[in-house]
Amino acid sequence: MIPKKSPSAAADADRAISDLKSRLHELMARDAVVLEKIIQFEKTTGPQVDAGVDLEQAEALLEGKKFVAPRDKAPSPLAALYAERKVIAQALKIGGAGWRSSPLSDPRK
Repeated sequence: MIPKKSPSAAADADRAISDLKSRLHELMARDAVVLEKIIQFEKTTGPQVDAGVDLEQAEALLEGKKFVAPRDKAPSPLAALYAERKVIAQALKIGGAGWRSSPLSDPRK
């Protein structure tokens, strides 16, 4: 016997999916802003950075938290932008993983 989902559980799931899609939209918009800042910065200074991806930061972005540049060394403004962009990409990858088998797989829709 397969248990039925309660209307409340279905509504909670729908709300969670809606929240995730909203965050994915926000992250894509933020990524575009960060990319534009990188382009403007590199026009004056040139590329200079290699930033690693922080999985915890990516998951925090999916939970709606703000990006915080790592504090183990003082990054340049350009390094912080690259790091944020990599974390956003990882968050989009994590958040979009569950959508691949769904007809709603593109979070921009």
